[in-house]
Amino acid sequence: MGKAPAFQFYVKDWLSDPQLRMAHPITRAIWIDMLCYMWLAEIRGELYSDIPQLATMTFVKDEDIVRFLMEGKLYDFCDIVTDDNGKITIRNRRMYRDFMSKENNKIRQRRYREKQKRNTKITPLSPSASAIQSKSNDLPSLENIENASLPKVREYLDKICDELYEREIFPKAHAWKNKMIKEKRNHRAVLHILMKCLIKRNFEGGDPWGWCTKIIQIEDGNFSEREYRKSKE
Repeated sequence: MGKAPAFQFYVKDWLSDPQLRMAHPITRAIWIDMLCYMWLAEIRGELYSDIPQLATMTFVKDEDIVRFLMEGKLYDFCDIVTDDNGKITIRNRRMYRDFMSKENNKIRQRRYREKQKRNTKITPLSPSASAIQSKSNDLPSLENIENASLPKVREYLDKICDELYEREIFPKAHAWKNKMIKEKRNHRAVLHILMKCLIKRNFEGGDPWGWCTKIIQIEDGNFSEREYRKSKE
């Protein structure tokens, strides 16, 4: 099934958002174009690019993109994180949250169907297989990740790593997770990346380790910033 050809546009939000209305007209024009690109993106609600590419995509000058990034952070109408390579992640919160919720639901449904198929086999499950199934509980939503206690996040991390290992999507998930924790990366960011890994399945060069490592700094910055804001509320 292809992507839906249209998305809901919340007219009242667009016209009445005081933060967005303070932005320059060109910034608002860039933002509506970016929303369209985000809708078509592999990870819906998120763009990952650099300033020249963003300028080309939206038919503006590089300096217009620079102003967009500045105003996006200043007026907080989107999430923006720049990594060490100059690549920028821009995210529409609502679109991204809805996408992750739907993808998580697909994973739960697929796991349920696979479990039903296993249960129809005549041969009884071995103790080790039963142990694996017991770990395949529902994975957390983005909201769960943000609000869960640190011990619960660690519990989720073990479950998602087991899932990635057993499905042979990322056999070295536990090793990667341990390396990131040792480097003092945000636990929630590590969990969120591994959730994306389960959804994505196809990786650049076929290497999930490299793909996850490439985006850890972006996710680490996103979750650390959220935790900082939450602590100030």
